[in-house]
Amino acid sequence: MPAFTRRRSGIRSFSLFAPLLFASAIAQLAPARSQQGKPAARPKTQKLANPLNDLLNDAQAALDKNDFAAAISPLQKFLAEEPDVAYAHFQLAYAYTGLHQDDGARAEYAKCIALDPKMA
Repeated sequence: MPAFTRRRSGIRSFSLFAPLLFASAIAQLAPARSQQGKPAARPKTQKLANPLNDLLNDAQAALDKNDFAAAISPLQKFLAEEPDVAYAHFQLAYAYTGLHQDDGARAEYAKCIALDPKMA
């Protein structure tokens, strides 16, 4: 009988400390907070400038405004540096389509599909 009592008291003591252990584990996993309760400042990652991305962004902004002529120059500059990007060929073809330049559009759509058949 005393063995059962010991075992039971051991379970009881564990059940009393389990919430404390759980709370301690959660506190260690939670993000650090400053004294005012605000999250501690994390170091910011520096965004690297990429002029090619800027060209694509400029072209997309022009296409969003249906300014197809303005989109052609940045797309051509991008493709001069990265000729194997199917997306850029598709965007250029779309701009040519908007300007009713069917031959240029067909050529760019063909390049796009040759680079990425899923875009057909």
